[in-house]
Amino acid sequence: MKPSPRRTTFALFVIILLLLPSCSGLPLPLPVFPTSQNPTQTATEPSLQPQPSFEAPPQDAILQWSDKLSETYCKPSQSGRFSSLIYHAGAYYSVHGGDPRSVWRYLQTETSGAKIAESSAEDGKFIEALRVNDQWLVMLIFDHPMHVQGWRVEVLNLETNSQERLIDNIEAKENIIYLDMELQGDMFYFLTHSVSGNDSKQISTIQAFNLAEGTRETLLGLESDLYYDQFAVSEKYLMISQSSSGKPQNQDFPILFYSFETNQLEEVMEISGSYPLMDWPLAAWSEQGKNQVPEIIKIFDFESALSWPLVVQAEHPSNFDLSTKYLAWIDPTTPAKGFPAVYLMSLDDGHKITVSSENQEGKPQFPQVRDDQLILGLVKDSSALDAGGMICAIPLEDLEALSQPISGSLPVMP
Repeated sequence: MKPSPRRTTFALFVIILLLLPSCSGLPLPLPVFPTSQNPTQTATEPSLQPQPSFEAPPQDAILQWSDKLSETYCKPSQSGRFSSLIYHAGAYYSVHGGDPRSVWRYLQTETSGAKIAESSAEDGKFIEALRVNDQWLVMLIFDHPMHVQGWRVEVLNLETNSQERLIDNIEAKENIIYLDMELQGDMFYFLTHSVSGNDSKQISTIQAFNLAEGTRETLLGLESDLYYDQFAVSEKYLMISQSSSGKPQNQDFPILFYSFETNQLEEVMEISGSYPLMDWPLAAWSEQGKNQVPEIIKIFDFESALSWPLVVQAEHPSNFDLSTKYLAWIDPTTPAKGFPAVYLMSLDDGHKITVSSENQEGKPQFPQVRDDQLILGLVKDSSALDAGGMICAIPLEDLEALSQPISGSLPVMP
């Protein structure tokens, strides 16, 4: 994907704004660009061009969700809150509180769903998260709703409908904590954390499973006062954030890049922070640490070598999702604590769209932008096991047309 003219213009606009403080003697913040391990190569730098002319800046907008919009863009799902909701290739895959052992698939062209998988053992009572692509459905399963007990991972071959167990810590009962997982083609990556016998060292392990060949290997292992915390995956890199239970809570740690071409960690960029996200050719991360509220999300485009910041104006943003068009998240504190809002911030020009379901008393879950549409779960009476669940998908074109501009708003800049 090549960067759109709007995105390039927006990035140049950010660079020009960042240059203005230098006239007053203030420190000049500059974006960080990739470095190369080859000393004969130099880091890519943006070429400064004459200041462009701008049209009227785009306005932030809001969409108040309504029953009419639900009738148009939503379909009923199983009862209970969503513990997972993923869209892939015209189908929605979900797990609900009313049936936490089962995975349901809803095709965009059909009004009802079908159960396609469930936990294969009685002690796997709660499917917590899913990963899916054309060939595979991977299920993370816990044996306790509070996640204080064991976990296992099972995989379903969507072509043959055969299901097998990949890794199991319920039977082993070892003190190994699940942290993150990702699926890329036939490769499944799984991150765990434990501590050494005297509790002095953090132990991180990233295992790689080749689902097609049935093989398993330890991709990375780390034993130090730091541990691998989260990761994101793309065709070329595994992007890994780090954390520590013994360091100050406001301290930031380097983000690492594991190259699938060289099969080793590489110094792609000197950055730090948390919440790594990837949707090739884009990478994103919070410049704040794991235990800090994300305030600045930095976007980097590997193809253009442009980097630009987005300001997240929210009290407790969560459930970040990156696409090549929008950064999406949920803030559980606004507009009302019981009914959080969904936010989408354009990567082209920085304008923000707020989707509020407060009037419907609905709780949105798992917002994601896929195939030029905003997808989310919407739950009424979310505290009840029989809460009414819906899967909603609204085209971005309709979302932008139906949203009402917020008067006096400007693009969100640092």
